[in-house]
Amino acid sequence: MTLIFTKDDSQYKVDGCIIMHNSLDYPPTAPDTTYLYYPHKLNLTEVLEWIPYIRHLLVVVVDNKPTIPAQYADVVVIHPSLKEAKESHFKAIEPVFRWGDRGRAMKAVQGVPIPLFLAFLRANRMGDIDTWRRLSQVQYFLPDEFAYAIFAYSVQPSANKMEWPKKSEKKQPYENSFFRMSDIYADIISAHAEDVVNAIRVINPTELPKGVPKKQTNLTEWL
Repeated sequence: MTLIFTKDDSQYKVDGCIIMHNSLDYPPTAPDTTYLYYPHKLNLTEVLEWIPYIRHLLVVVVDNKPTIPAQYADVVVIHPSLKEAKESHFKAIEPVFRWGDRGRAMKAVQGVPIPLFLAFLRANRMGDIDTWRRLSQVQYFLPDEFAYAIFAYSVQPSANKMEWPKKSEKKQPYENSFFRMSDIYADIISAHAEDVVNAIRVINPTELPKGVPKKQTNLTEWL
């Protein structure tokens, strides 16, 4: 007798199997018979109570691995499909921000969901205007390989600790007399473009972004 929890039912759908949805309508007592049970909401206690009566296989198909009490650990089988760890892309994202070898970074980042990488890019390189401009030229018009190439070769590596994206808060419309409402990079420019920041310091210092010093800075200009 065997009780199996699985996410993948393909190997258990055999000729003569009995399929049940939402409730255990048939007792799993027939010999040489596989019972497939698809609960809408798993009642683990109810399922475990059937263990002494199972004569062949009772397979419970669920999406998440159940927590089995210790006394049943030796008589319940957890299929490998429920033991797979959740996919993590952090090890593929980190090289772009940390590794000096950009060729290896390019290989690592392939396959990372682009929206996920953009969230990390906003958290760690929000002021990298050149990279954001390059992305705007390719993201919706060219294959994803071009975006991955920009991630790998435009983002400059740094030894600084990486920041994880935070849950975004709903922002109020950007109100600043120096920019149009449609200027989506207004907050970045007013914090990082020193010539613009100096102008704001002179004309209306109250519009400086939080954390930006109010004292004028000297600019280095190339002749």
